[in-house]
Parts: sequence; structure tokens; C-alpha cells
Amino acid sequence: MDATVQTIQGMLNTLNADNLKTAMRFIQFLQSTQNETNIDNHTAKFNQLQAMFADDKGGYGSEEDVIQDLAQFRRERLAK
Repeated sequence: MDATVQTIQGMLNTLNADNLKTAMRFIQFLQSTQNETNIDNHTAKFNQLQAMFADDKGGYGSEEDVIQDLAQFRRERLAK
């Protein structure tokens, strides 16, 4: 068992019932805070990933733009 866990167990063994409940509530608070931090980190990473795909990469504004680009590409290819 990890030394930190053993130290905490030893400390908990010296507490009365009321203080054990307080310690338990504090541990639950720490777990909740840690989970919220993890969720925030994952959300931030997900938002960064979405932003990579959301910004304008110079795509086509309309179907006509696509047709013009394909036509230009074909003309250039046939000219070679």
C-alpha cells in the first residue's frame, strides 16, 4: 500500500465519528472539484478541436464557385 494512503488511514483512525464525517465530506468535495476540473479540461480540448474545423479554410462560397474551380482545373490539365 502507498505510504500516503497508510498515513491518511492512520490519521483517520484517530478521529471520532463527527470528525470522520467531516473528513469524508471534505474528501467528497475534493473528488467533486477534481471531476469538474477534468471535465473542464476535456471540454477545453474538445472546443479547441472543434475550432480547428470550424474556421474558414478558404472553401467554396457556393456551388458555382466549385464548378468554376473544377472547370479551371480541367482547362489547366488539358492544356498540358
